[in-house]
Amino acid sequence: MLLGFLIVPFMLGCAGANAIYKYGSTDKYEKNMKRLFEMEDIAWVYLAAVIFSRCVTFVNIYPMAFKDKIMRMKSGNLRANMYFYKMIGEKAPNNAMVLEDEGDVGAYNRKSTHAHASNLSLLTFSLSFSLSLF
Repeated sequence: MLLGFLIVPFMLGCAGANAIYKYGSTDKYEKNMKRLFEMEDIAWVYLAAVIFSRCVTFVNIYPMAFKDKIMRMKSGNLRANMYFYKMIGEKAPNNAMVLEDEGDVGAYNRKSTHAHASNLSLLTFSLSFSLSLF
């Protein structure tokens, strides 16, 4: 399942780019590519961008493999927890501490803005490369 999250969006993006190239202003795109690839070694920069984007996607998706082992899909808002804490000490109960998942505090905790921030930076990075071609 995780492999699908890595491959399917990438393949859909490639298919979309191919459709834009094929059915759009192909002559204009060819001219832009020719101008861009006259720069020495620019292809390596584009390859690095693809590899970087796949790495960011992997880093964001990989923890889901472990999350499925400790939380079931029926766990509801409990799945919003990014971290689980355990109390330690002599008389510490054997319970996990989790984020509040009810009310306004629960809504705030479920936002998970850290993943959105990394994905937004990836989108900005990718768009800067794409816009120079299309």
